Amino acid sequence: MNELSPTAVRMLRIGEGSGHLAPIAIRAADLFEERVERRLSKIVAIVGPAAILFIAVVVGGLVVSLRTSMISIGQLAN
Repeated sequence: MNELSPTAVRMLRIGEGSGHLAPIAIRAADLFEERVERRLSKIVAIVGPAAILFIAVVVGGLVVSLRTSMISIGQLAN
């Protein structure tokens, strides 16, 4: 049972002792699913804008690089 949190272990022990293991196991699964969903939504809230900023920096770098190359070529033509 090393994969389960201490809260889940306690809930399952109580369910087993009371003879209601299945309903308590379902409730424990629901609780931990809610926790995982909250954590994932926080991660997505951070990763989404970070990815947009990263892409913007890369595209901006490419635009600046191309623009400076075009200016250099224009100066060589004069």
